[in-house]
Amino acid sequence: QPRRCKVTFRQESCEYMLNALQSQLQPIYFLAFNIFSHMIGRSGHSRPREGENYWRTLSSIAKVAGAVGNVAHPGSEWQNPHRDGSIAVGRFVLSVNVPMTAVGEDNGPLEYWPNTHRSPCRGESTLAVNRSVEDLLQYRWCFPNLMATVRHLAGARALTQLGDVIVRNPATLHRGTPNRSERSRYMISITLKLRLPPRLRQMAIAIAIARAERSTSDVACR
Repeated sequence: QPRRCKVTFRQESCEYMLNALQSQLQPIYFLAFNIFSHMIGRSGHSRPREGENYWRTLSSIAKVAGAVGNVAHPGSEWQNPHRDGSIAVGRFVLSVNVPMTAVGEDNGPLEYWPNTHRSPCRGESTLAVNRSVEDLLQYRWCFPNLMATVRHLAGARALTQLGDVIVRNPATLHRGTPNRSERSRYMISITLKLRLPPRLRQMAIAIAIARAERSTSDVACR
């Protein structure tokens, strides 16, 4: 996509970076730990515990699945609405976006459509439910279908200051918006995945697929 850049970090680089930044990222690890605990029916921590290393606590139930650097240079345009993962797998994964600059209306904020991670839109391919992100043809699949769909949905934009983070389900429909400023907008995106035994994971995904296919949104792709 013109004027946009995505850099994928190697797995060992991701783990080294997150381990090296333990103290700075403790609030993120604390939040992710509580979200994942809720996913598996465990009690989380209502507030951070003194002396707790939440990187280690989080690592006991989740792992780093990857990280990328996203850059929107001046002059970048609209992305197509897309999902970063399937609805089924999204039930066990978190995307953590860390803006490296303040993000306002003029320099390419993330636009998203709340609750679209729960089920596919009526008329949307079942690829959204049970296939990998590679199969989704992320930036052009179901286009202009998804573009027509999101016009009927209430969206929002993530306007952030330095120190803010965005934690979202990767299956939520979202897109990058134009950068009309004179400076590039930088963001690091970290993917965290719940640790599940392979057989249990397959069973959980099968249940998630069945639920998603029964709860298709009333908003149709046109």
